[in-house]
This record gives sequence, structure tokens and C-alpha cells, in this order.
Amino acid sequence: MKNEEELKRELNDLTLEQVREQTERFREAQRTINTSMFEAGKALAVLNGGSVATLLGFTQALIKNNHFVAIKYSILWALGCFLVGAILAVLVPFFQAVERMMYITEHGRLDWGRAWIIIGVVGSATLFCSGAFTMIIGIMRAF
Repeated sequence: MKNEEELKRELNDLTLEQVREQTERFREAQRTINTSMFEAGKALAVLNGGSVATLLGFTQALIKNNHFVAIKYSILWALGCFLVGAILAVLVPFFQAVERMMYITEHGRLDWGRAWIIIGVVGSATLFCSGAFTMIIGIMRAF
């Protein structure tokens, strides 16, 4: 581990061009992360929203054939998971916008904004998997 004086010497040895290169690499990494999170949020919103629409169509077919009662609770739990997952995924761009606005206006970083973005993406993906698993178990029990 380097001591403080060695770090100061290394810092003094850096040229302005090297500092600019490091700063640009850092900014590019931040842009890549933000873009990836935004795209993940959009994909999860579409995935969960599509699952809700599919499940509603599936439920309509089951009601017509009188099979709805057998998996009623599985359908309701899965719909709940998909809806909450879609809501979380839709909130990801909102939290990104809030984080950017706070960065611009306060000239500081908001780590809670990034944390909520990660929670939105991971939570949405987890809820999608939970909803799909609930439907699979419900179908296996009913038939």
C-alpha cells in the first residue's frame, strides 16, 4: 500500500493531458453505465407489460373454459408481480432524470439516485421471474 507522500509525488508527476484522459475515461464509463441501466429499464418495462397482457389473455381463455377457479390465486399473484415489476421498470428513467438534474443543479453526486436505479432494474427482473414461476407452479398444480 502506498503512503501519502508517494501518492502526492505521483499526483504531481501527472500532466494536465493525463488528467484530462483519465477524466474523459471516467465520464465515458459513467455514460455507458447510465445508458445500460436506461436500456435495461426499458426492456424490463416491455417484458413485464407484455407479461401482463399475455396473462390477461390467458385468463380470459381460462374463464371461457371454466378452468379459472383452479389457478385463480396463481394468476392474481403473477399479475401482481408483473404489474409491480412494470412499475419499477418505468421508474428507472425517472430516477435517472432526477439524478442528472440534481447533479447539474447542485454540482454533486447523488448516490441514492443510482441506488434506486439499481433497485428498480433488479427488482423488476426479480418480480418478472417470480411471476413466471408462480404461473408455472399454478399450472402444474391445476392440470
